Amino acid sequence: MFGYPDAEGRAQRPHFINVELTVAAGATERTQPAVNVGSRDFVWTHIGIRASQPFKIRIRDTGANVVFQNEGFHTETIVGTNNYRPFALPVPWRFTRNTAIEVEAENLGSSADTIYITFIGYLD
Repeated sequence: MFGYPDAEGRAQRPHFINVELTVAAGATERTQPAVNVGSRDFVWTHIGIRASQPFKIRIRDTGANVVFQNEGFHTETIVGTNNYRPFALPVPWRFTRNTAIEVEAENLGSSADTIYITFIGYLD
């Protein structure tokens, strides 16, 4: 068995949840529907973001009804401008099974763009 066993004896394993939103210049889009985390808890440890235009995003755990910031944050303040390395969260967050991740993205650029967001963590 790889990984550490969870409470039910199943192995923890790396897991990635991908969100892709295409947003017109100056517009805001939201994941519709929100992205379900599945039948096991997802422990979120890192986030990766890639886009050509500048964006502000908001992230919400729909099951816990938690928004992770007071307003949208500029993606470059998290992952930088050219290296796009995943950002380690200061504290991991547990999305409980069968809940969802909602993302709202505001395109601050002058043309339409697609933003790619990867929630990195493990199933528990």
